[in-house]
Amino acid sequence: MMSQTRFKIFTWLFLGFLVLGVNACTSQARDEHNGSADGSVDEVPPADDGSGDDGTGDGTGDENGGDTGGGDEGGSGSQDTDGDGVTDDVDEFPTDPAETNDTDGDGVGDNSDNCVSDLNADQTDTDADGLGDTCDNCADLGNEAQTDTDSDGAGDVCDAFPDDATETTDTDGDGVGDNTDAFPDDATETTDTDGDGIGDNSDAFPEDPDETVDTDGDGVGDNSDAFPTDPDESADSDGDGLGDNEDTDDDDDGFDAVADGGSDCDDTNAAVNPDAAEIFDLADNDCDGVADLGMDLGDSTSVGTGKNMYDSLGFKVAFIGDVNGDGYADMAASAPYND
Repeated sequence: MMSQTRFKIFTWLFLGFLVLGVNACTSQARDEHNGSADGSVDEVPPADDGSGDDGTGDGTGDENGGDTGGGDEGGSGSQDTDGDGVTDDVDEFPTDPAETNDTDGDGVGDNSDNCVSDLNADQTDTDADGLGDTCDNCADLGNEAQTDTDSDGAGDVCDAFPDDATETTDTDGDGVGDNTDAFPDDATETTDTDGDGIGDNSDAFPEDPDETVDTDGDGVGDNSDAFPTDPDESADSDGDGLGDNEDTDDDDDGFDAVADGGSDCDDTNAAVNPDAAEIFDLADNDCDGVADLGMDLGDSTSVGTGKNMYDSLGFKVAFIGDVNGDGYADMAASAPYND
């Protein structure tokens, strides 16, 4: 009886061990994708811990694992090296978390570029107002607001004429902008009316381009004044060295002018004097006080008559001298026949 009981106990123990062994093998086989041998089957492969381990057991590194070492995000295949939230394939500064874009392409990121839209690689900012010289409308004067009332490109703080778009600078400080000022470097001049290069303020003849100076102040410019340093004289008609005011015979015909007590009735014309021949030119050539309005040629030497009574014409032709001064004697015809 005892041996039979022992046999049953042995049998039950044997069967128990057999069942345990089978379950262990089955559990191990079903847990082949388990990240830890906990006896249960994992449905999702373990996350990649950055070591490159084959968590799926397929002989290759994890493809869908969450890479915690700065690798791909969400399995996209693009990295974000600097961890700024912008992937390397679109980040112009993949190793600088403070920058992502470079709008002007000057190598300086937009976040730190003092001229985002203008090339300014050296970032020069002369007035230290935070704006680079290349995009600062007043590079030498602090002007963070960049106010430009007249929109001429020059900021108000450095525009001498902030309300005038045609002017920005007044070099000589005379109140007239350089673009309008004929003499931008001379505070005493702004205009040159006759364009002779001499400002109107110092030009004695601002509307005469041939004259600028009147040394003797006689109203005749030095260029025209025969005696520029003698206010009593300005002309020398006969070129004899004596000014007309002093010279009593300005036309140098040998007769003093009537105005100077002489007998020459036209002291500007040497052909008119008491010794000149009278010619038919409606002038008083010989200064006898009578201008020639006609000449007496005497009686007609030829008479022509018509069919009607008193229908007749008489005339006479005579030489009257060289009236027109062409070197040849001129002829004149008498008045109509008069009996």
